Amino acid sequence: MIGLTAEQTTIGVARQLWLSRQLAEVLAGWDAQGHHPGVRVWAATAHRRLDEHIEVWTTQLPESVLLEPQRNSPPDPGDEALLGAARAAADPGPFTDAARSLLAAAVAALDDLVADAGPVGDRALVRAVMIVRRDLVALIESLPDG
Repeated sequence: MIGLTAEQTTIGVARQLWLSRQLAEVLAGWDAQGHHPGVRVWAATAHRRLDEHIEVWTTQLPESVLLEPQRNSPPDPGDEALLGAARAAADPGPFTDAARSLLAAAVAALDDLVADAGPVGDRALVRAVMIVRRDLVALIESLPDG
């Protein structure tokens, strides 16, 4: 395997950055609301973790004027639909279902990114992906039932 092109890296990392930012925004709102205490604690913890992921993705995003279209490509329509469900959820049950689906989509996208990565040239990206992936799986596993 040769590895990822700069364009593939940009698209994959930009998607993760977008997902992390959007989900962190939704979680901040849930943390501030007076909902189920377990969901509020989870949302606050997940929000802090996603802020860390945003920093990771920002450092991994290739910078080039030639890659601006990829850096600003529209999000995956499925991601937008899941985010819409999380934003619209007024109760913990639908919120946790949407959050679980969003986090699972982020993990699947990371798996796809690593599958195409090269063993040498993409080593730093793969290391970042594995750390973030571990965090996302832990967040899914710790998500309360609402």
